Amino acid sequence: MTVRRLLVAVVLLVSACAPEADLATTATPGASPTTSATTSATTSTVDSAGATPATSTSVADPVTSLLAELSALEYKRVADLDFPVQLTARPGASISYVITKDGRVWALRDGQIGETPVLDISNRVRDSGEQGLLSIALAENPQFFYLHYSDLDGDTVVSEFRFDSSTAADADSERTLLRVDQP
Repeated sequence: MTVRRLLVAVVLLVSACAPEADLATTATPGASPTTSATTSATTSTVDSAGATPATSTSVADPVTSLLAELSALEYKRVADLDFPVQLTARPGASISYVITKDGRVWALRDGQIGETPVLDISNRVRDSGEQGLLSIALAENPQFFYLHYSDLDGDTVVSEFRFDSSTAADADSERTLLRVDQP
């Protein structure tokens, strides 16, 4: 199980188990909803002589702190793309890549999508139902990347492509690595 899945599972579990009074949801027009989480735990101790219990309150625990940090996340619209499927980037890179189901790879830099696609193989991709351009993977060698798509016959294809630059790739550089006939 990946760290992200584990984190989501913990957040969902904590949210489901937390009393409604502990989680307050607020929304402002035009803004994304945020969740504010504050939880306090009260502990009591009684000494061996049976004296009056002492009470202490702990305001933040790690899960509550994590929920508070997650509630500060906001979504920002960066593009109007038809059916975006995946966003990927190399660690530390200033450019990310978004693929759309119709067979295009787009560059995302400084929160802006390029005006033209990095690669357009829409003439090779069947964009129907669950078929289309489904995944992108960047190679260790920054000159190459890999795409998983359904070809015009509906068969599964995994191919390697070559970047000409960080915002342009050569469609004719396709090297098919795997082709699986689909029924």
